[in-house]
Amino acid sequence: MKHTWVFFGLIFLVNAGPSDLGATELLPHRATYRMSLASATRTSGLVAAKGIMIYTFGQSCDRWTVENRTYLALTYESGAYAETVWTFASSESMDGLDFRFRARFEEGGRTVERVRGHAALDGNGEAGTAWLAEPEEMEIDLPAGTVFPTEHMKQLIATAERGDSGLTRIVFDGTSLQNPY
Repeated sequence: MKHTWVFFGLIFLVNAGPSDLGATELLPHRATYRMSLASATRTSGLVAAKGIMIYTFGQSCDRWTVENRTYLALTYESGAYAETVWTFASSESMDGLDFRFRARFEEGGRTVERVRGHAALDGNGEAGTAWLAEPEEMEIDLPAGTVFPTEHMKQLIATAERGDSGLTRIVFDGTSLQNPY
């Protein structure tokens, strides 16, 4: 059975008035999203999808925290049915230089992939390293300019506040072995 990946756009709440450009404050929040299939290409074989995502963005003394749990049930034209659960938790230092993460993907009640580790950058705009403890111990070089997810969101918001229409960054988010993006 082929895997169907679903990507979600997350909305961060911001508190900034017109005179506060550059002073964007990310606010802790929790959001719940219900999901259903609006349309699918004929070649996908997908005929139904439903699910729920619970997303929590928080702040501790010196770190941003994210927790995400996504449940998705997929029905295919062939009659095949797949239930997936994706969980993710991370914490990122306020300066955007240190990142800890863990992710698990389950299909049909069986763990398919686990990723857990830690990443650090040598400084803003500089290179860094990610160390994975799962699925196996490995080290990943992060190129200069890499950012972690919350820092990326802050830069996206600042870009939009300036009225610019685009931002390109290398992002390491720890959600899979296909990192950085």
